[in-house]
Amino acid sequence: MKIVIIHPKAWVRKSLVEWLEEIRGHAVLADGDWPNDLRTVVAQYEPDLILLPPATKSSALNPGIFVPLTFQECHFENLPDGRIFTDETPSAELEGLLTEQERIYKTRQWSVRDYADDQRIIVHDEKYQSLASTQKLHVPSHEPGWGAVASNQEGRFLLQLQTAQMEDRHQRAEQYYRALQCFDEGLMQEVAYRLEHGSYKIAWLREQLARWLTVLSHYIPDAEIEHCPAPHNASTRVDFLHYEMPPVFGYAVSTVLSYGTNKSVALQIRDAVSWRFGEQPETQLVTTACFLYGLNAYLAQVARAQIESVSQFLDPESPFHQTGMDTRNLRRTLGIFFEFWGWNYLWTLGDTLQEITRRFHTGETRVECPAGAAMTPTFNQFRQMLMSKTHSLNS
Repeated sequence: MKIVIIHPKAWVRKSLVEWLEEIRGHAVLADGDWPNDLRTVVAQYEPDLILLPPATKSSALNPGIFVPLTFQECHFENLPDGRIFTDETPSAELEGLLTEQERIYKTRQWSVRDYADDQRIIVHDEKYQSLASTQKLHVPSHEPGWGAVASNQEGRFLLQLQTAQMEDRHQRAEQYYRALQCFDEGLMQEVAYRLEHGSYKIAWLREQLARWLTVLSHYIPDAEIEHCPAPHNASTRVDFLHYEMPPVFGYAVSTVLSYGTNKSVALQIRDAVSWRFGEQPETQLVTTACFLYGLNAYLAQVARAQIESVSQFLDPESPFHQTGMDTRNLRRTLGIFFEFWGWNYLWTLGDTLQEITRRFHTGETRVECPAGAAMTPTFNQFRQMLMSKTHSLNS
C-alpha cells in the first residue's frame, strides 16, 4: 500500500517508516507533523492509507474528499494508552489494524467515477504559487479596443451558427464525428504499436489530424466539405502510406486555419501537417509520434466540444439557454470551443452570450459577408496554390 504517516513525534514516524517498509513491504510516500490542511496531503500523495495522530478525528479529512482507505474508526488513541509501540516494536493492536487494512486493500474494487465534481478545490504545488491567484497562464484583459475585437469574434461565432443550419451541416458533422470516433479507436491502437519502435508509419497520425479538423470544417462558411477527407480509410483491408499529405487532407486543414484559430495551436497544427519522413533516427521518430499522438487527442476533444457546444447554441431549450453555464462539464466544453477558435474576449462576456444567441434565434442578428468575399479558398483554388508552390520549388 501507499501510506502517509502524520504524527507530531519524529521518532514515532521514523520507527513506523522502518517497520512499514522493511518488515511489511509497503511504500511510505511522506511523513510529517500535523498539517494545516489534510486535503493537501490527500491531493498531493493520493495515499491508500493515512496513519493519523492521536485525537485526530476522521472528519478532519473534510466531507467530500475521496480517500480509498483510512483508519477512520481505528485511530492510535484506540490502542492501549494511545501507544503505537511497546518496547520499540509495534503493538499487537497496531499489527491487527494494519493486517485488516491489508486484507481490505487486496480485495478492493476501484470505483467508477467521473473526473471531477462541479465544485472542486485545486491545491497548488509551491512552484505554482505565483500563478494561483489567476488560475491561468494568460488572462485576457479589456484593454483599449477590446470592444471591436469582441464584435469581430461575435460575428465569426454567429457565422458558424448560421452555417450549421445550412444544408443540415450540423447533423452531417455529428454523423461524421461518430464514424471518425469508431475509426480512431482502431487507428490509435495500430499507431501505438508502431510508435514503440519508431516506425515511419506514424505518418498516418498526420492525416488523422485533418480528419478531426474536417469536423470543424462543417461549420465554416464556404468550406467545401464534399472535398474534405472521409472519416475513415477507403477499405478495412488496404492502407496507403502517403509521403506528402494528400490535397483533400490539406484542404481540410486550410479551411480551419484560414478561418482563424488560437495562434499557438495553429502553429502546432502547421508543424504537424508539414512533417515528412526523412530517415530520421528512431529516437526522433518516437518523439514526433508522441507529439502527433497528443495533438490528435487534443483535436478529438476540440471536435467533441464543437459538436456539443453548437448543439447547445442551436437549441433554445438547452441547458445553456435555460440555466447558463452552471455545470463543470458545460463550462469546460464551451471553454474548449471558444479558446480553440481564439475567441477569448467573447468567452469573457459570460451571460451576454445567452443574449447573443437569443437574438440569433429571433432573427434580430444576422451576419452577411461582403459580396465576393470568401472565408476560405475553394478546393480548386487550394490545389492550384499547391501546384504553384511545387512548380516554384522545382524551377
